[in-house]
Amino acid sequence: MLSGSIFSDDGATKVAVKTLKPGADRHDHKDLMAELSIMIQAGSHPNIVSLLGACSVDGPLYLVMELVSGGNLLAFLRNSRCQDQHYINIASSLNERELLKIAKDVSDGMNYLSSLNLVHRDLAARNVLLTEDRVAKVTDFGLARDVQLEGVYTKTTTAGRLPVKWMAPESIRFHIYTSKSDVWSFGVLLWEIISIGECPYPGIPARLLARKLMIGYRMKKPTQCSDDLYEVMKACWQIDAEARPTFAELANILYEFLARTGRAYINLGGPEAHLEQVLANSDDLMREIKDDECSVTDSLDGLDSVEIQNVVEEEHTSTSLSEFERQFSKYVTTKL
Repeated sequence: MLSGSIFSDDGATKVAVKTLKPGADRHDHKDLMAELSIMIQAGSHPNIVSLLGACSVDGPLYLVMELVSGGNLLAFLRNSRCQDQHYINIASSLNERELLKIAKDVSDGMNYLSSLNLVHRDLAARNVLLTEDRVAKVTDFGLARDVQLEGVYTKTTTAGRLPVKWMAPESIRFHIYTSKSDVWSFGVLLWEIISIGECPYPGIPARLLARKLMIGYRMKKPTQCSDDLYEVMKACWQIDAEARPTFAELANILYEFLARTGRAYINLGGPEAHLEQVLANSDDLMREIKDDECSVTDSLDGLDSVEIQNVVEEEHTSTSLSEFERQFSKYVTTKL
């Protein structure tokens, strides 16, 4: 991707320019032409990266697109993680509404593409760009296809690398792509957003994923995610493609989440949220603690950091808990 400028009576406008790399073959040129065709059909929408023009005169093919200067969503999420080890109970510098707004923007963009019978096939955080005002825009239509006739695109070859961890089971096994397979990918993208840029299906090789999905395996709820938001993800991950929500329905759900006040859907900080993470990541340590000692930790939910520390000091006096206390006190800090 290159940067450039286009000139008009109003002056120069910075743009992004996509072209083929040196050494590209005729298949690469065909793919870029297909992307150009999809972008022409997509037209303009606030939540997709729009095509401004194309040029093939006296040289290679250039796609001229609007410049989205905020970078890709995956890098943005990872850069938002708290780097101060003294406050590792704070997951991100972003707040709940900012994350939900990004998810809502993506669902709006995908709803628009779906209404045009366009299937993206590579929806992921890395393929979403952000403006300086943090408006999310879906980009990278290199794998996108028009499914105007039957709403289904069947890939007849398996050439090239595929984003398996974002693909629906029917896409992995049978190379079938629809708007509902994009919905599955959106569920994975939503998991990426809530987990602040974690890699999906950690520890699971891509070659084993399809079989695990078919027997019912799904990613666990991120620590900071509410039950309501996790239900949205699971709805996107239903084996029966027709049972998955539409993008219009997803956009309405996320709009409702944003409209509600006094209800937390993403808990990005505080000892209560991080306590769950500590317990989840300390299974081996917790197995060494007696059942009656474990019961003390059950009463910690809902306490503030000072009250939790008091319980630890008053109740956990046994020498068998010394390692647990050391690990626990490292995670519990005063909520900002």
